[in-house]
Amino acid sequence: MWNRKEYETAAEEIASKYTESKGATSINKLAEDMSRTASLNPDGIRTMVRLANVSVFEKLFAVKTGEDKMIEYEPGDAEVVINNIYSAEKTACEKHLTKDAEYNRFQDFYGDLDPVKTASTEDQGHYVGKTEAKPPTRQELKHVVRRAREKLAEEKVSVEHRWIMSMEKLAENSKLFVQTPSERIRFEKLAVAALGEQVIPELRALNSALGVGINAQLFGGEKLADVLDQFTASPSNTDKALLDFIEGAKHARVEIRRIDHGVEVLDEKLARI
Repeated sequence: MWNRKEYETAAEEIASKYTESKGATSINKLAEDMSRTASLNPDGIRTMVRLANVSVFEKLFAVKTGEDKMIEYEPGDAEVVINNIYSAEKTACEKHLTKDAEYNRFQDFYGDLDPVKTASTEDQGHYVGKTEAKPPTRQELKHVVRRAREKLAEEKVSVEHRWIMSMEKLAENSKLFVQTPSERIRFEKLAVAALGEQVIPELRALNSALGVGINAQLFGGEKLADVLDQFTASPSNTDKALLDFIEGAKHARVEIRRIDHGVEVLDEKLARI
């Protein structure tokens, strides 16, 4: 898995190639080539494309002069990139994860750690006699559960890093493009209208990062139900870039919650062994 610097470097490279080609080569194509070379998994592709979209925007914005600050370009779509790659071939990561058509991601946590050997046609032709599998010892069971817990702990560190990266980029770009109270309120309404009320924790964290205060009233004091019912607006390319980051942070937070629940389940299982 790449670290933060590697994702940012890849995004900068995509942005440079996109601007040098004046948009002739799409962000999707550049991201697809980069993903194939690095064998990125879907989450890695999503992170890289989000960063690339913002890097492209920043490069295009930097060369704008005068009053005209409108930026027109086609943002990359991580899901399109993922579909293009996975429909044609599987990355090295996915080959490992889906080597069995009925692979269960919890198999390594609760099931056998080693693949079960099936009898060959020749073996089936000769009856050797039924043998009972030796049940695992208490110590072996504890080892399996502890190993599963360690895996979840490692995964949580990675996902927390994703949340921080998304929120940092969101805050950095919001300082440039969401500068007034009215612009902030508009973006808050746009975010819940486009992504749902699940992004409210990220909006509060953004307010804290911008110095507004984590307990500041959202939506200018309007009720959430009224915002969801009445607010309509078409997001600009700037909005889309910011929404990409807030959605990425939301997905990471939900994943952290799932991991925490998994750890609780494993701790309960360990206590009963």
